[in-house]
Amino acid sequence: MCYNFTGAKIGKHAFQGAVSRYLGQHFLQSKVHATIMVDALGVLSDATVIEIGAGKGALTSLLCERAREVIVVEKDQVMLDALKSAFSHTKNIKLFAGDATHFDFSLVLQAHEKALFISNLPFYAGTAILFNVLRYDKHCLRAVFSFQREVAVRISASPGDRSFCALAVLVQMRATVEPLFTIPPGAFHPKPKVWTSVLRFTPLEEGHEWRAVALTEGFEDFVHAIFRAGRKTLANSLSLGLGITKRDAVSLLESASIVPTLRASKLSIQDIVRLWQAWKKVSS
Repeated sequence: MCYNFTGAKIGKHAFQGAVSRYLGQHFLQSKVHATIMVDALGVLSDATVIEIGAGKGALTSLLCERAREVIVVEKDQVMLDALKSAFSHTKNIKLFAGDATHFDFSLVLQAHEKALFISNLPFYAGTAILFNVLRYDKHCLRAVFSFQREVAVRISASPGDRSFCALAVLVQMRATVEPLFTIPPGAFHPKPKVWTSVLRFTPLEEGHEWRAVALTEGFEDFVHAIFRAGRKTLANSLSLGLGITKRDAVSLLESASIVPTLRASKLSIQDIVRLWQAWKKVSS
């Protein structure tokens, strides 16, 4: 369902509903951090911005002041009703009820329209929402999302880092990732137990080799197989993850010019692409 309205002054009474623990809600209440997040999107005067999970509208108010159009996707019906009331006189906002982990963003945009995305993502669903947005990368110009700090470290990790993992590979093969800043627990209500980190994502061009490989059937499972036993050597990890003998794993790695005694975190993304191509040859 969409609520389409024809400047919103938000009264606290509009958001007096209970915080949903089920939805992992921590509402941003720091105007300073909200402003920095919106600034990170760039110039908005001619932009359409999609905000996921607007909550109490900390980002929404700023977006409506700057952007040509604001589209909000909100799962919580209580928050949605409050936003409907708070922004009832705002001309450039549309509100949609929906779960962003599987929401079809193409339904709220024109065929070739690109939008900017922004959200303080719920910790429990952050990566699922990110991957769903990346499924619609032809509609995504840029995205600014917050995550639990430990998750953000994994997403943005570089080859050679201890935190480099399957999650980093699968995201970075779809978009460039820029760590921006951290937000302390006190900037939210209720306070989370951990710090929050904000990342900016720019989807890779449609013809990029990495993007094409990342979309190939079976590739995601292959990447998870590589990192299945991250503390072990690649030969052992691939043997476990792919269900092949260690000898075959060594042969596969050598055919891709990769040292079998390395650990997965030492691989570059290009190494992983080359290893995938070698695996496709022997498994087809």
